[in-house]
Amino acid sequence: MVIKNVIQSILNHINGQKLLVIGDIIADEYIFGNTYRLSREAPIPIIRYKSSEVKPGGAGNVAMNIASLGGKVSLVGVIGIDSYGTELIKIFQSNSVSTDLILTANIQTVIKTRVLAGDINTAMQQIFRLDKGINNDYPPNIYMSIKENISKAINLFDTIVLSDYGEGLFTKDFIRWILKIASRKKVIVDSRFNFKSFKNITALTPNINEISQFYGRFVQTDRELEKATKRLKKHTNAKYILLKKGREGIAILGDNNKYLSYPAFGNIEVADVTGAGDTVLAAFALALSAGIQSEKAAQFANIAGGIKVQKRGTVPVSRDEIIRVINGKKI
Repeated sequence: MVIKNVIQSILNHINGQKLLVIGDIIADEYIFGNTYRLSREAPIPIIRYKSSEVKPGGAGNVAMNIASLGGKVSLVGVIGIDSYGTELIKIFQSNSVSTDLILTANIQTVIKTRVLAGDINTAMQQIFRLDKGINNDYPPNIYMSIKENISKAINLFDTIVLSDYGEGLFTKDFIRWILKIASRKKVIVDSRFNFKSFKNITALTPNINEISQFYGRFVQTDRELEKATKRLKKHTNAKYILLKKGREGIAILGDNNKYLSYPAFGNIEVADVTGAGDTVLAAFALALSAGIQSEKAAQFANIAGGIKVQKRGTVPVSRDEIIRVINGKKI
């Protein structure tokens, strides 16, 4: 059960917390259209273009959520010299995300294009997704510049958030370097299937698919999930494991190796899960940064994630939305 005054207290404590987010910056592009007939060329719908928009994804979405929840955030990552990179910078700057440490390089900005369509009587549905600009790794000069940016700024932050979407930034060498330079900081990590490489940190935030890959088989029951999270904690020596269970909510392996599970917040039908993990990561990291006890931090993150999935697209959750929800109002 969520206690309103506890959540309000957390909101007060996280306000103004300074976090450094390092990770894969992604441009989430949405193209909207109307379906009006089947193609004669293939059994697929023809979609007439209506509109489009670009929103920050990946580490950019984590940073946007931290800012929206009241934190002060600087973002480290790489974008291309292209229209998508330019648009992302504009969005960050207009939403209180510091871009001073973002590196602009002669690469393709990572883009995930989602095409959504429907007719005038139906809700928009995602038809397909096209990914572009995925990098296996970056040239040495890019890593040199990124490390310089991090080195000159890291002492300004007590908490570091690593958002690894598997787009090339987090090589083995870079992971070793960042964990060494941040060894005295709180470090919270979300990684796409590479959690076992992040050791001796504050917290890991896997989802069920990711912890199943680590465990060696798909796990669903709470008994197996508890066993898998404890095995991950032992392997990495992370202080906390926050397990994102999708529709089933959140679990935390917290203080004294105690495993607690919380059902998903809210009972409204899920609209869109895109970016929900980023929201959970941002809320959890902010709470831990402010010294909030891990179980309360997990419940706070669960509320933020529950609000996010009621919203379409890659969009952050705000302090005002959380306040409205805990007071029994609609978003």
